[in-house]
Amino acid sequence: MNAWLVAATVLGAALLVLVIVPLRTATPFDAVVAIELATVVVALAMLLLTEGFGDPTFADLALLTGLLGLPSALVYVHFFTRWT
Repeated sequence: MNAWLVAATVLGAALLVLVIVPLRTATPFDAVVAIELATVVVALAMLLLTEGFGDPTFADLALLTGLLGLPSALVYVHFFTRWT
């Protein structure tokens, strides 16, 4: 196990906190911020896995995650404001 994989594991542990926050928050806007931050953490973890394993496939997934993070949050906000 190298330093890249250790850093990806640490980001995975930080991701657990970001999963709990949207479930426990009082306002939907706090949940959107946590979801956006989780998207950034997942993309960074995938880039670290790319370096750790030497497989460029994870870099493509990191790019896709980064590109789809903002539209998915906007869809979440749209449906939440529509149903409340």
